[in-house]
Amino acid sequence: MIKYLFFIICCCCFITFINAESCRLVNGDVKKIGSEVACGDEYFYIISNDGTDLKMISKYNLYVGEVVRKLDLDKTYDSIEEAWAYLYEKYEDINFLDLVEDDEGKYIAVLISEPIEYTEVKQNPLSIGAHGNNKGQPEFPEIGDIIFYDRQWEDYDNEPYGGNYYRDFIPIPESSFYKEVEAYKNYLKEKNYNIKDASIITVNEISNIVKMINGKEIPLKEWFENSNFDADFYDNVVKIGIIKDLVPPEYDWLYSTTYWTRTPIGSDDYVAFVDTLGDLCASYDCPSAIGAGLRPVITIDNNNVIIEEILEIENPNTGSFIFTGIILLIVFLLLISIFNKNKLLNL
Repeated sequence: MIKYLFFIICCCCFITFINAESCRLVNGDVKKIGSEVACGDEYFYIISNDGTDLKMISKYNLYVGEVVRKLDLDKTYDSIEEAWAYLYEKYEDINFLDLVEDDEGKYIAVLISEPIEYTEVKQNPLSIGAHGNNKGQPEFPEIGDIIFYDRQWEDYDNEPYGGNYYRDFIPIPESSFYKEVEAYKNYLKEKNYNIKDASIITVNEISNIVKMINGKEIPLKEWFENSNFDADFYDNVVKIGIIKDLVPPEYDWLYSTTYWTRTPIGSDDYVAFVDTLGDLCASYDCPSAIGAGLRPVITIDNNNVIIEEILEIENPNTGSFIFTGIILLIVFLLLISIFNKNKLLNL
């Protein structure tokens, strides 16, 4: 009797596994860096494949955090308090305000930040954070910014590597990083995708991506040694190096949004991020004007990606439904057999 129950349990577990949704290869090859994969309406780029696990970075930032708008207002204010009072009344919910003082000592509101309203944590094509034009000047609005003011971590993934230049932190559960990425992982799991892990990319992972693309490592040691971490280049942002110069144009997805890494720089006062100009930067105090967002990296089983071009099926899950039906039928017949056998023994 026990062996029959064990068989039934195994069948049920197997049914659960085959009913999981599969992601779909949109273009390229699962072994190639930069190939695009769709999990439903969420899109990703492959960044590594060890033969078992597939790591992919989201195509867009998560639609969470803030929208930073540039205000073209002719109105001036006699004081910062007056500006805040007026704009709070006009916009109701403002988390960030950037004021400049004119020649007459009046204040002009330049930027405001408003929270994004959302019901599900998903990607959004609009959510790319800060982006500059070809002259390097910022364009607005910046959508999908997240302030790293709760920059707290409980431990590090590793010892410092590359000298004392950088290492990767583990966000505490209370941090916005952890909450939003976990919510996104749960969203994908609710859609029945077998997500093994979800996190934020590290500087070391970016360096490995560049190395796999062109065989050359990012000269991080040289970049960090030459960076002046005491300088205020723009809103306390330090430019460390240029990723764009190290990869061909077809890999511009690596800097198609402005997004945080989880790699503190120097004495942990700076956190590295990538911007849409193709730069690797670091920020002190992480002001929201930087416009960096969350671009998750998810890990799935290599076998959970369906290559539609090879299978040539309109609905990649049809085979799973048929097979599930067959397994259920076998389990049903087995239960009838066990019931009849027990009935005969009782006679």
